Amino acid sequence: MGRTRTQPREEMTRACLAGKVAPEVLCAPKTGGDPRSNGKWPDMYSRSIGYLMRNVVGKPWADHLVLVAAVLSAQRYDPTSVHTCLCSVNARLIDLFQEMQLGSLDEWDAEECMVAYLKGELLSTDTQIARTRFCSHYLTCVKQVNTWLNTLPAAEKAIYQRFLFPPIHPLRVQGLTRHRQVLQHSQQIRKKETDAVVIQFPDLRAEAHYRYNRIVRLRQAYLDAVKIIGHRQAQGETDIFPCAFSYEEGGDPEHSLPAQERLSFRIWNRRSFVLAHRESYKGGTLYYYESRYYAKHRSRPPVEETQLLLEFVKVERLHDDAPAESLWFLELFDLDVVGNHLFSRSSEEEIAAKKHWFRAWG
Repeated sequence: MGRTRTQPREEMTRACLAGKVAPEVLCAPKTGGDPRSNGKWPDMYSRSIGYLMRNVVGKPWADHLVLVAAVLSAQRYDPTSVHTCLCSVNARLIDLFQEMQLGSLDEWDAEECMVAYLKGELLSTDTQIARTRFCSHYLTCVKQVNTWLNTLPAAEKAIYQRFLFPPIHPLRVQGLTRHRQVLQHSQQIRKKETDAVVIQFPDLRAEAHYRYNRIVRLRQAYLDAVKIIGHRQAQGETDIFPCAFSYEEGGDPEHSLPAQERLSFRIWNRRSFVLAHRESYKGGTLYYYESRYYAKHRSRPPVEETQLLLEFVKVERLHDDAPAESLWFLELFDLDVVGNHLFSRSSEEEIAAKKHWFRAWG
């Protein structure tokens, strides 16, 4: 029943790309890899390096995209913008080269390909939004790297010229990107999605207030019970846990409406919970809580043992036989769809049932 700790993701650095791409792009001037930088230019973002390592290394345009990442990072582009640009260009080049059966950038006529792609003659299943975004991201790569190249001395220009994507004249694609139509289409989609929610908003707001108020009452009942526990501990009591408490729901005193339900709970500390659920713990844990060491130091237990656990026990109707409303989120626990091990500890039938439940809720 212990909580597992996720291992931190390894930080990716430009050294991870050494030997996998041209060394020139890793130490390009006026970027984070410039030996003369001294921190003047930001280095490539770790997220960008990770994407390049996993998806771009080995592709004909790997050196070109690494240089793009270095230049955009040095120009302090937002990390998400750089990542989006790399993903868009790389994914579309993969599909285009596969459809056109190309093996290198030397075989690729970028301008003619872009025009055909924007007209829908290539990758016919792509949406107009995808076509427009690829064109925009590609032109950004070309423009920013060319601007960077023009700031270099002639000798360095000659070195890095071969790592530039083929240029595309803006007039060749002007009008084909259909920016206005794409923008209007996106606005229409957002309006349609919003309209579907707006008509439900009064009901959603009322339900949100209702649920919030129920949680507030539950929290207050829990805090009142904790105060009682603290008072009992101050009086020298030792065998307090589990401590039961209950509170009533569904009443309206202003309109003389009595409570409709009683919700019962138990509060545990870690030791009482472990000893009451021996079958779920290993011998070492049980031995610790039953040992003389714990009995000797129980007046000053570790912090994790002073943390309290709240258990929902049951809900009872007070005046009729109608189904109890209870707490709306208990179904999540009954179906075991909460936690980090959603599917890893389930049988095939349980996994299928969980997926069916998720699909039923969209």
